[in-house]
Amino acid sequence: MIYIAYIFGFIAAIITFISTQVKEKKMLLITYVLSYFFFALNFLLVGATSGGITCLIAAAQILIISNNKNIKIKSIILISITVLMGIITYKNLISFIPTICNLIYIIIITNEKMKKIRKMMLVSRTLWCIYDFLTGAYLVFLTDFISGLGIIFAIGKYDIQTEGGDIMEDFLFKGLPVVVHEGKYIIFSYYNGKIVAIDEKEFDEEKMTKFLEEQNMLGTPKKCPGDYNDYVELVISLTNDCNLRCKYCFVGEKNFCKKVISKEDINQALITVGELAKTKNKKEVFITFFGGEPTLYPDLIEYSMEKAKEILKDYKVSFGITSNGVFNEKIKDMLVENNFTVTISMDGLPKFQDKQRVTASNAGTSYIIEKTIKDLVSKGLPPIIRMTITRPMIFEFKETIDYLSDLGVKIIHFEPMTIGGRAKENEDILERPEPEEYAEKLSEAVDYARKKDVSIISSTVMNALSPSYMFCDGVGKNKLAVTYDGVFSSCLGVQNKEHPLASKFIIEDTNIENWLNAKFDSYVDDKAKNTKCENCFAKYVCAGGCPSRNFNSTGDFEKIDDMQCIPTKVLLRKYIIDLYENSV
Repeated sequence: MIYIAYIFGFIAAIITFISTQVKEKKMLLITYVLSYFFFALNFLLVGATSGGITCLIAAAQILIISNNKNIKIKSIILISITVLMGIITYKNLISFIPTICNLIYIIIITNEKMKKIRKMMLVSRTLWCIYDFLTGAYLVFLTDFISGLGIIFAIGKYDIQTEGGDIMEDFLFKGLPVVVHEGKYIIFSYYNGKIVAIDEKEFDEEKMTKFLEEQNMLGTPKKCPGDYNDYVELVISLTNDCNLRCKYCFVGEKNFCKKVISKEDINQALITVGELAKTKNKKEVFITFFGGEPTLYPDLIEYSMEKAKEILKDYKVSFGITSNGVFNEKIKDMLVENNFTVTISMDGLPKFQDKQRVTASNAGTSYIIEKTIKDLVSKGLPPIIRMTITRPMIFEFKETIDYLSDLGVKIIHFEPMTIGGRAKENEDILERPEPEEYAEKLSEAVDYARKKDVSIISSTVMNALSPSYMFCDGVGKNKLAVTYDGVFSSCLGVQNKEHPLASKFIIEDTNIENWLNAKFDSYVDDKAKNTKCENCFAKYVCAGGCPSRNFNSTGDFEKIDDMQCIPTKVLLRKYIIDLYENSV
């Protein structure tokens, strides 16, 4: 009987070692179920009853929790059962070790971050080794010990090397990003789109510099992404009023007082953006209506369009709108007739939309937005869907892409939730994803969407072909916004004079020359010195990140938010490798 137990233990050990080397959680859980089954047989045959029962419970836990529904409730129930079984089978402290391991496994099952999972696996495997040795399960001890070494190897391979190896080895050379991949230096020029690769051992700085010059691959970043465009942008925030009560809205609820922009402020904004276009020598003006919910005031939209044709008659004027999608047929027709670029803020699958983007009475809105999207698609004006990403959403990106693709959507804009405004008031029910896991899932989503003929856009790599010293046009002064109470700002996230960043973005003097001459001390080269950003290969793509998001996340507008930094590096690296592999 003991030899049969050893065979089961050996099979379980092989499966366990395989589990330590997998990259995806789904495969990890499958191998765990199989290994627990064979370990249970091993323990029961050698008389280690508590160990056998605990392994069977662990396998059952995985099967119960793996569907991601009601995880918190299931976890509480399973923790209670685990502790109860530990008490029932308790003989001494040694017999309680499997119970501790099982509690760790519950944390592992409910965690989606493989880096943390592997660390917890190492702790549990160490405890199992102690239990195996003290209960006389020596073969299992040996296999658990080997599995522990496998986990250490996986941590070095996937966590330490990925975090501090490949990504950190990538560097900037003559202002161009260089990705280290499979023994090669892959150099990408965002100035002419060319890409070259050379073996690491053959890399010579002087020769490579000469080669890059001959290929016209070198250049100088511009001040901001807008400097690559032929237009300047005016954002008109018509109101702070809204027909929804989204859980994370940056407006917030405290001291709320409904405001609507005046026609006089609209006129002044149109005059000022005209002066900006002239000073910047731009030929086009793009006007976006924002809020609150701008469609609550269609008369002001129509007024703005008419005045724009009058005041900006020397420029090509086009229009866009960012809306929650809750508007009537008349507005749909107006958007179509004037060829608007329509962006609908929506959170994808109905279960997320109906939880996060609700009416004043807390009712869901997915059925309304579905109809809006279908109607606009049928009228030849498919909207861009702008999603605010909370943590549960990242695990269903593929299902979200399928859902929106079936509605006729071709462009999906992903942005992680920012902890500000109403999001701060709802932190108990909203969770921001971890930067590493968001980057991983976003990368997978980009690949999957490509197969569905859907484009995924994100601020993390929007500037991949427009290297800049500054992250956005608000910082670089190619964008002007006028708020519902007549305040002029260059940042949508800073809409009142009480905001902590008001001195950086609020325009007290609408004289364009004075505004343009006011230096914004956030050049990426100035603040990157002696930091991890100094020679980062993604420096001129991230360009320091969004100051407003940086402030909300770190408390310092010049300290880049990890939610911008890490996904930017991951996706830029992927983008460059994909370009290279498709070119050979």
